[in-house]
Amino acid sequence: MDSKGKVKNRSVNFTPMEETLLAYFVKKHKGILENKKTDAVTNADKNKCWVMLEKEFNAESGASYRSAQILKKKYENMKKQTKKKISEEKCYRFGTGGGPFQEFTLTEADQTVIEILGKTRVHGLATQFGGDAEPKKIKTKPNSSNVHTPPSPTQNLETHNNEEDIEAILIYTEETEEATQNDTDRNNEIEYVEDNGQHEEIITEENLQETVVDIHEAPVETWSKYNPTLLKTPKSKALKPSTKTGQNVDNVISKKISQWATVKSSLEEEKRRYLEEEHETKITLMKALHDEELDIMKRESQIRILRSEEEKKIIIEGLKEEQKQKKEIFELQKLKLLKEMRK
Repeated sequence: MDSKGKVKNRSVNFTPMEETLLAYFVKKHKGILENKKTDAVTNADKNKCWVMLEKEFNAESGASYRSAQILKKKYENMKKQTKKKISEEKCYRFGTGGGPFQEFTLTEADQTVIEILGKTRVHGLATQFGGDAEPKKIKTKPNSSNVHTPPSPTQNLETHNNEEDIEAILIYTEETEEATQNDTDRNNEIEYVEDNGQHEEIITEENLQETVVDIHEAPVETWSKYNPTLLKTPKSKALKPSTKTGQNVDNVISKKISQWATVKSSLEEEKRRYLEEEHETKITLMKALHDEELDIMKRESQIRILRSEEEKKIIIEGLKEEQKQKKEIFELQKLKLLKEMRK
């Protein structure tokens, strides 16, 4: 009944300065406190770190004393509040209107918490496969000095006298930029489509440079002398996959696997032998220890028996002596009575 009636003492509210200081110290030890492992060793390290953080915090704050449990609970609440602010701001940003303007401000402690958790854990992951943003269309002409593509067979068979314009479409959305901040290749993607709708390709700046180098180094070949009989010619050796190399690779892999299996089996056999020897040694030691304990117990019992017999003898002798003394006293009293009767 007494335990149910107890009320926990509520500590003083944290000031903004204390929240900022707590976030700073957690960021300092985030490698331990934000570890995702939950085994016994990791949990013990976390508890030690919270105790150390308690000392550092109370030494710097100068306000009321805060225990490690209170600091840990406060940090968990700060994480929840920061995520809630970001979520509400995002929902309000995607709303369709209505109601007064809401201002969402992040404190210094909130910004530190975001740095600790990372933008992915706070903002979430954005989709990479679609969106409502309208692509921006920019008309450009290909630079012949940078890229020179050989004509295809269909282009040689069909005459194209008019120059074709190419539309370069640069797709850019805010969500894709947030999801791929560290990936510069996705931010530099360019999609170009020819007007006739027969060719479509996605290229990046790196691929564009590689194609420029390869095209300038390789000789330009045309299809002006093409005819259907060329289809009957044998394939070039460079285009044929070499089966010998594949077989050699398979043989090497199989040999490596067999060697690994033999080594593993030998190690397992050695391990089993060591375990058997260890088991036999333990049994021998336990048997010797058991025999020694039995011998000690026998000796103790014999000593107890001897002591009990000696005590019995001493007691019997004492009783005999006492009985003898009583007899002497009785005889003396008897003689005394006889003398008195004679008088």
